[in-house]
Amino acid sequence: MQLTDSYTVHWKQALETCPEVPGTSGILSWLLNEGVPLYLNSRTPAKALNRLVTLRHLTHFFSGIYGAPASKLENLRHIQKLTQAKPNEILLVGDSEEDREAAAALGCHFAGVILGESSRFGQIPPLHVKNLGELRAIMGNIQENQNVLASNH
Repeated sequence: MQLTDSYTVHWKQALETCPEVPGTSGILSWLLNEGVPLYLNSRTPAKALNRLVTLRHLTHFFSGIYGAPASKLENLRHIQKLTQAKPNEILLVGDSEEDREAAAALGCHFAGVILGESSRFGQIPPLHVKNLGELRAIMGNIQENQNVLASNH
């Protein structure tokens, strides 16, 4: 039992002190201030995911947190149904092919996150960021394009 307790203490300390993905705090605060509903969709088991988000003091940023056993696509469909958002009103931000495939299956926008020099994508997505702060511009472009489409009809 002592080994398990020691592991838990070290794991929590590492989690609480590991660096965030560049731009995370800024984009989360901006989205919260803008009133944009934000959902976390992960392949991490839901119970563990909630614990991780709580330990990082991030729960207040999210309207919902979804993990395994459901797939990313199942969670994304659930979020769409819950929010009544049209696919073109959803931006899925992810760092894997599974994320991109879920976005394509739903028909929503996708922005790939590329960390460091390596990528988890077979091919770099057309919309991608290396710093999450760059999402503001992507969201602005999506909104602009939607406004142009609405005024043309």
